[in-house]
Amino acid sequence: MKFIAFILMSAVLVISTAQAETRYSLDDCFRLALARSDTLMENLESIRQAEEGIRQTRANFLPTANLSANLIRQEAPQAGVGQSLFPASQNTSQFTLSQSLFKGLQDLATLRQKKSLKAASSSAWTQAYLQLYQDTSQAYFAILEDEHDLNNYARELTTDQHRHQQLTGMQRFGRAREADVVSIKASIANVEASIAAAHGTLGADRATLAFLTGLDPDITLVDVDTTPALSTPLDDWLRKVDQRPDVQEARQNWEASDYAVASALGAHLPTASFTGDYYLTRPGAYSDVHWDAQLSLNLPIYAGGQTQSLVRKAISIRTSNEAAYNLARRSATEAIRSTYRTVRDEINQVSRLADASQLYDRYYALLLKDNQAGIATNVDVLLALATAEQTRRSFDRARLSSNYDYIRLRIAAADAEILEKATRGNSWPH
Repeated sequence: MKFIAFILMSAVLVISTAQAETRYSLDDCFRLALARSDTLMENLESIRQAEEGIRQTRANFLPTANLSANLIRQEAPQAGVGQSLFPASQNTSQFTLSQSLFKGLQDLATLRQKKSLKAASSSAWTQAYLQLYQDTSQAYFAILEDEHDLNNYARELTTDQHRHQQLTGMQRFGRAREADVVSIKASIANVEASIAAAHGTLGADRATLAFLTGLDPDITLVDVDTTPALSTPLDDWLRKVDQRPDVQEARQNWEASDYAVASALGAHLPTASFTGDYYLTRPGAYSDVHWDAQLSLNLPIYAGGQTQSLVRKAISIRTSNEAAYNLARRSATEAIRSTYRTVRDEINQVSRLADASQLYDRYYALLLKDNQAGIATNVDVLLALATAEQTRRSFDRARLSSNYDYIRLRIAAADAEILEKATRGNSWPH
């Protein structure tokens, strides 16, 4: 029997250890969400496409080489001179080298535009990364809030049931009215309804986290029992506005459109190119001529107004992107400011609710004692209990909300520590 008991205790210990090891922190959930994000993968492919655009533009600066061969059969000319110039059988093979010398600086402007677009794609990836971290955090803390609500409701239900037993016993001795018993029964039914609603909300929030992470919906999360400290002043957070990836993306798109204007203006300038041919075989009178070289100059004069229209369009796009950048920067500044105030007020609220919760617990205990002495009514006790439990729920929700909103503040200011997590993964775009 002792051996069997030992085996059972060992099994319980192993199961308990395994369960303890399956607790998931926010960082654990985010790493899993990061690995399965289709949005990040899509943005990563956009970066790769932008890199190929840069390589294609760089190719315009390099020479091109071609090896070609032509075989022509035609009716032989009647004249002797024609036969020497244009024989019936013409075999030509040649090696051609071409180099663009000047294109109105269009290639250089286009290359800079492509680099800015790649930088914008990288910033878009970072913004998607931060959004995923916020979505994961929102689902994570929503589950914790739901679980704390259920725990508090269970505590309230237990207290109400115990109070119901007390009132039922007091009713037998005429110390409680039937209305008091009915009232506590109504309170129990109300708490049970709240528990059912909380279970529904918890199921939805767990489904959201499971969708993001791929984990089982019923996983155990690491609880958060602290309140963040907001020691840095608002001005320090606002100085980080230009580090936000969405602001950087808007600025890089603006820069790209500025280079696009330069490229469009370059269409008004002359172009120059060089072409050289070396003939391996050549027909007729030119059979002894093995090479030629050509320098071409082109000055655009009129293209039906198309070139100027393209310039005006490029300028309009640049103006639009400049306005988008200014709007993104103002919106980011306001997001940091409003989120900072939210966190600051929530931290103050948590402090006040902590005091209020302790006071209401004491108030309920005193009223319960007064009720037993016949001083306080059962209605007073019931209201005190409901207020104490409501205050406790508000305290837990405010504490967890302050943690989530503090993460939102860090995301709004592109916190370096959060971004550093991305560099540890293989999917970080370099």
